[in-house]
Amino acid sequence: MKILIVINDYMNSSNGMCISTQRFVGEYKKMGHQVRIVTNNRYGEQDYPLDVVKVPVFSDIIEKEGYTFAKVNRQVIRKAVEWADVVHLEDPFLVCRRAGIEAKRMNKPVTGTFHLYPENMTYAVHMGHAHLMNFWFMRLFLKSVYNRCDYINCPTEEVAKRLENYKIKSKLKVISNGIDDKFLFQKRNREFDGTLRVLSVGRYAVEKKQKLLIEAVAKCNHRDNIQVTLAGKGPLSEKLQECAAKLGVQVEFGFLSQEQLREKMLESDLYVHCANVEVEGMSCMEAFACGCVPVISNARLSSTKDFALHKENLFQNGSAKSLAEKIDFFYEHPEKIAEQSKEYMEYGQIQGVEICGAKMIEMMEQAISERSTICQG
Repeated sequence: MKILIVINDYMNSSNGMCISTQRFVGEYKKMGHQVRIVTNNRYGEQDYPLDVVKVPVFSDIIEKEGYTFAKVNRQVIRKAVEWADVVHLEDPFLVCRRAGIEAKRMNKPVTGTFHLYPENMTYAVHMGHAHLMNFWFMRLFLKSVYNRCDYINCPTEEVAKRLENYKIKSKLKVISNGIDDKFLFQKRNREFDGTLRVLSVGRYAVEKKQKLLIEAVAKCNHRDNIQVTLAGKGPLSEKLQECAAKLGVQVEFGFLSQEQLREKMLESDLYVHCANVEVEGMSCMEAFACGCVPVISNARLSSTKDFALHKENLFQNGSAKSLAEKIDFFYEHPEKIAEQSKEYMEYGQIQGVEICGAKMIEMMEQAISERSTICQG
């Protein structure tokens, strides 16, 4: 197949949507498919490069979140779509909208992946609880991009249920974004030595709730024997460091490469996921595949909570006290860490990106077959 991937910021190395897209592209190429990319030229030329565009009013916020948009160029997008057997849309913004329009005009099959809830954006401007605004953003996502798709890949059942509630027109397939091979089948040498190593990965942003983890550790009975790593970067970096210093919590800050992350996961005991909003939770998946035992918020809009295999893997959303109790539980029961570490490593192996990539190809082939049948009819 000739697969065209359309995404605003493909080469971004700190955004889960972009990293997932890069991994799937690698899998498609391994399977012998041709893949070309429509994206912005922020990191250099791609197959079909587009200029970076500043979004009025929101540009500073967007850049602080580490994401940039591409400027719509109809001629470039039309040329890209003409080349493709199938067009795959990765985000709900204008470039993907234009690619979807061009594909429909040419009777090309269109597929997409739902990576982003409106709340992923609105929490950044402290509007995450503005339900009416988020409702209309979701309606806009569907109208402008996703209802143009023949098939939508939903990374989790939770995403599929939410889209069904919005009466989406496209057919839905539940396929995980997958865990990269480098996080699977790893060998852990970590044994509990009296110090509990806690890891959390993600942008330093409001919806990720890293401050809650710092506050929880400050409440722990064993706080002096707990070391926290907050791997990431983002607009709240300074505030989080101030919070850790004020509460006297040992925290390591900073962005880590994929290789550094894997090593950190292999030497950590717990992975804490506090986010209010999460479509899937790639870093959490990678961590438990490496044997980190997850402790996950039960937030309504977090699909990551579905990865909790035991009651001690979940805490009450927004409650530092509840999280502290779970962390203390694992400190006092290191045998549970050892037991669940093995269990989660096995659980991760069935969600590898190779398996998920093959399922994505099946979805695209199905879209091509059905589109061909419609055209012949």
